[in-house]
Amino acid sequence: MSGSLRIPTAAAKIQKALQRKIEPLFKEMNKVMDRENDRIDTTENYHREQARCSKWQASKTADS
Repeated sequence: MSGSLRIPTAAAKIQKALQRKIEPLFKEMNKVMDRENDRIDTTENYHREQARCSKWQASKTADS
């Protein structure tokens, strides 16, 4: 029976090790995505998109 207890424990250890390695990568990826989104997610760009669509609702713009 002790052999069956080792499998979940080993799996949990592997999962934790992977999470420790992957977490910094995801944090950095999210920082980059946030910076890039901030660069393009501007009122000017919302207005440009709004001008392309005659049925755009004003409530969808960034400055509302």
